[in-house]
Amino acid sequence: MSTLILDTETHDLNGYPIEIAYAPCSFEQGVLVINQGEVFDEYFSCPEPIALGALATHHILEADIAEKPSFDTFRMPQGVQYLIGHNIDYDIKAVQKCQPDFSVKGICTLALCRMVWPELPHTLSAMYYHVMDDLELAR
Repeated sequence: MSTLILDTETHDLNGYPIEIAYAPCSFEQGVLVINQGEVFDEYFSCPEPIALGALATHHILEADIAEKPSFDTFRMPQGVQYLIGHNIDYDIKAVQKCQPDFSVKGICTLALCRMVWPELPHTLSAMYYHVMDDLELAR
């Protein structure tokens, strides 16, 4: 498992990770392949309350994380060389709060979107609508 698509949600800006999700992927003959059987998405507790701004962004409530393992119990799978994500440096820093010695190469979809479509909004949801053919499915 050398490449993961990663997303984290934190309790505050640059805070503790309270949700970590990843999907192992590979590129085979130019096609992105997701290993659905190894997708990971879990909540984690943290020592501080969820900030209002974070709550408004990800909608994770204190009750959602109350009985979950502490964020610092999380470990990335062995052998990860690349992480793909929107503003991936933020997610890497969140993971490093759990695993300070974790080092990886990031592939930032936000930077790629800004390069390819400089005139468009670059939020993940805007980009999703832009690249999807079926807007009903995207919704």
